[in-house]
Amino acid sequence: MICIRAGRDLLDEPERYRGTGAGLLEIPLRLFPGVNPGKLRLQADRTGLRTLAALDGLEDRAGTVIERALPARFDYVEIPLGTDVESRGRALARARKAGQRTVVSQRSRLPPGSVESTVRALQKCSRAGGDLVLGAFPAASVEDVRVLLGASRALRAMGVPFGLAGTGPLSPLVSLLPGGLTFCSSGGRGDGLDVSVASRIGPGTGRFAHIEGAGARARGAAVLDGCFRALGLDAVCVGLSGPMDGAGALFGLLVEMGFLGVSLERAVPGSELPVLPPEGRRMPSVSVVTVRPGGIFGHDTDGPALLRALAESGIRVRRRRAVVAGTGAAALSAASALRRNGARVALAGRSLRGALRAARSIGAAAAAAPSVASLLRRSSLLVKADPELPQDFPAPSSLHAGLVVADLDGTGTNTPILRAAGEAGAQTVDGTAVAIHRVAETVSLLTGLRPSRATVDRLISEKARRGGARD
Repeated sequence: MICIRAGRDLLDEPERYRGTGAGLLEIPLRLFPGVNPGKLRLQADRTGLRTLAALDGLEDRAGTVIERALPARFDYVEIPLGTDVESRGRALARARKAGQRTVVSQRSRLPPGSVESTVRALQKCSRAGGDLVLGAFPAASVEDVRVLLGASRALRAMGVPFGLAGTGPLSPLVSLLPGGLTFCSSGGRGDGLDVSVASRIGPGTGRFAHIEGAGARARGAAVLDGCFRALGLDAVCVGLSGPMDGAGALFGLLVEMGFLGVSLERAVPGSELPVLPPEGRRMPSVSVVTVRPGGIFGHDTDGPALLRALAESGIRVRRRRAVVAGTGAAALSAASALRRNGARVALAGRSLRGALRAARSIGAAAAAAPSVASLLRRSSLLVKADPELPQDFPAPSSLHAGLVVADLDGTGTNTPILRAAGEAGAQTVDGTAVAIHRVAETVSLLTGLRPSRATVDRLISEKARRGGARD
């Protein structure tokens, strides 16, 4: 059963929780100080969902709160394990007599220590005598989720009725763990997997993940998920956020959890992904990993997407002299793709040492900041492949009308380098065009089907409206 959490708008807009795909509404009583629990129950009845009176944040006076909540006849009432034994026993007896179900909970602010300690804590909840056990823990690291995965398997084998809730960047994965209750977010609010995704998961549903940088809001996952729906696929995309330097361990966990593929918002060298076979770890740039019967494979999407965007604008790559600004995985992907298609490529970095190290890995030339301007005067294509480069690198004064300038930053047509290129009379290829082809390439690699350009463009535009207008 899927459970979503109510906010203060339950008092004014209870209908917004109707038709979400959830079956249970968790009502945190601490959000409604001074409101009679009976009124909350009446408002919740308008949602059409069963109700759980939640006591998180009220553990220090749980006995009193439970006594007030029981007469409201919520479908479930939470009883924290830390409630004093006398109050807990009295509440359980009253609930049983009234035919109400109880959830004995262990909510922790600390990460789960080990599988064994987590199982022991939840076994205590089970022995307390409730109908269900609830464990809530931070899920900020891969190890946190691994512990909860192991605990969920053990509890399931023991026949303990339970649900696990997670908080933090990896909480969507906790929503996918075995258990009788699945705690989800709703409308982008709260922790856990969004109910719009969770409600579509069945026994045969393909699971894919999209990993964005720390603090991201999984909009890239929404675009991929929209593509799956547009193609009529029984598949979902789970959005995760976290530091890209931890992607390797996360990929391994996702494979263990049965995910069929993973995409990265920003590419990383294959060497950072130990889940890949040796040939995959030698790839200079990996942005998609697929799990297939023949093994686990790494793929590059930035280079192919750039080539498609250039071709779409009528730009031929062969025999062009190209400068790729950047030395990271995306830059290596772009430079490799251009070289394979007949361009003469130089990688430009802020330091010659970094540029040389990156260029050697793909057999390209290298240039550092002082020489980029003269190099561009002899070139006809510039690709800015690293959004973290300074806005004035390459210098706007080095741009000219004979250049084609492409920016891999997918935020739109109004990036500093594209504005400067337009003022210099250069032809431009904006990052949105590249992003459209990157998404289509990703979906094709993950599922074997390619969405139309119009579909991807529409979904990216919707994403931009939710998170800020696209230029």
